[in-house]
Amino acid sequence: MFNSENINGTIIKSFIACRRQGWLASRKMSPTRDNINILMGETYSKIRNKNLRVGGIEIDEISKGKHIVVKEYKKTFSNIEASKMQLLFYMYNLQKELNLKKVEGYVISEETDEKLYLLFDENNKLRIENLIEAILKVVNSDKSPEFIQTNLCLHCGYNFYCL
Repeated sequence: MFNSENINGTIIKSFIACRRQGWLASRKMSPTRDNINILMGETYSKIRNKNLRVGGIEIDEISKGKHIVVKEYKKTFSNIEASKMQLLFYMYNLQKELNLKKVEGYVISEETDEKLYLLFDENNKLRIENLIEAILKVVNSDKSPEFIQTNLCLHCGYNFYCL
């Protein structure tokens, strides 16, 4: 039985992309290792080499100015909603663990250097809590969600489970 402590950034990002992918990720089923998008993401991460582990989450970069600033690097903005929710999940955990008053963050595209700013506020806190609740309903099922083909499937590292 999964609970909110079992949820991590990979499951958040995967679930937003595809419920079936989130279910597979929750069971620690790995995406294919020869997917070019996954290999490029891993390469960017190794080059950056700034990942920090806080509790059960791994964050690309944290800095402190007036407030805590969390940065999540992505190869592209091809699934920006998943990237935003993953960053908000990290911010949610940091605020909860460290009792922070204000947390800000950026999703940053490795290819274009574009930055998307996010502020962790009450609205985003509610979004994350609702998302965690939805994820728990899906991942606590013994049966994987039905396959639904989308434009993300072609580049998905899990597509060999579906296609």
